[in-house]
Amino acid sequence: MKKNIYIISLIVIVGLLIGGTTYYYLQISPINYNQTKHQAQKSLQTAMIMRTDVSIKEADNLIDKLSTKDRPPMETKLSELKTSIKMLTKASNLVTLAENVRTESNYLKAQTTVAKLNPTILSQDKIVLETRLSNVKKRGFYQIPND
Repeated sequence: MKKNIYIISLIVIVGLLIGGTTYYYLQISPINYNQTKHQAQKSLQTAMIMRTDVSIKEADNLIDKLSTKDRPPMETKLSELKTSIKMLTKASNLVTLAENVRTESNYLKAQTTVAKLNPTILSQDKIVLETRLSNVKKRGFYQIPND
């Protein structure tokens, strides 16, 4: 009989601890969650402006802390940013090649890649690369003799 009372008491105490802890976290977590969500949004904005590995990683880490309901729009933007940065690097390299080896083939490859850049994310970069390509075209192309 005493064992049953101890077991029941123990179950009640554990239940109160679990219930109390759950209640505490439910009361506190919306505030912390909203702060984390706000930080993730600001971090994403910073990553969109700075475009550094550190700012992208920070945004990625904060977005991972969000609920599955709030993640997708931010994950989509971050993914678009990562893809745009890769495309920008490729386009920049091709424009540099077109400037250094002014063949029509190099020019057309660079022009095609620059045209594919996301104008929403990389508008200024795209304008700079288009201007550089325009200068390549003005200077003319080298003629490569056929063998």
